[in-house]
Amino acid sequence: MIGYISSAIVGAAVGMRRGRSSRRLIDRLDTERNVIGDVRNFSQNQAFVPAVAAVGAIAGVGLFWRFEFTWELFAFALLTSALVSQSIVDAATHRLSRRITMGTILLGAPVLVIAAFIRENPGRLVVSFLCSGLLFFVFLLLWVVSRGGIGGGDVRLAIVMGMYLGWLGASYVLVAVLVASVLAGLAALLLLISRRATRTSRLAFGPYLALGTLVSIFVGDWIARVWLGI
Repeated sequence: MIGYISSAIVGAAVGMRRGRSSRRLIDRLDTERNVIGDVRNFSQNQAFVPAVAAVGAIAGVGLFWRFEFTWELFAFALLTSALVSQSIVDAATHRLSRRITMGTILLGAPVLVIAAFIRENPGRLVVSFLCSGLLFFVFLLLWVVSRGGIGGGDVRLAIVMGMYLGWLGASYVLVAVLVASVLAGLAALLLLISRRATRTSRLAFGPYLALGTLVSIFVGDWIARVWLGI
């Protein structure tokens, strides 16, 4: 119980910090590109930072339930924190922070290496590296073919997804991409039906990649076995 309470407190504190930093980043990008939308407006609301802190607390409890007090807890807490920030900023500005993405790679990689050797399973690192490279190649190809449908930030985020989820197993990467694609497709369909978007409107894909990643972290093994049969 102490572990769950501590994780909730730490998660809330990190979420509060991420909320404030996301607000500052949105303000800066808004000044540069004059981007204004529902998320941009909500980021200025007094409830914004407490809402992100609440998400952080829930995520902290979930991560402790998933990994307990291990090295991978720290690695995936870093990933989750970054995904929350990236989702908020991308939803408001259609941009993903290169600094956050690269920081998640550079800080998380050593922790994943330590976790793999502590578990006496260095093969996880090989799968992680291969999944990261493969997902990068796939998204890079999509970026070229889609002509802007997939952004450069999404390509960089794919490296992060492959690295972390590949450490858990290749099936987790597949689940994340499928979940993200389905959710993004449903969101696009709903926007079209409600006439809040047209066929030429751009949809921020980052939040769906983040949500797909989180779903895979917590229930990816179950989805892979029950729904995908792998």
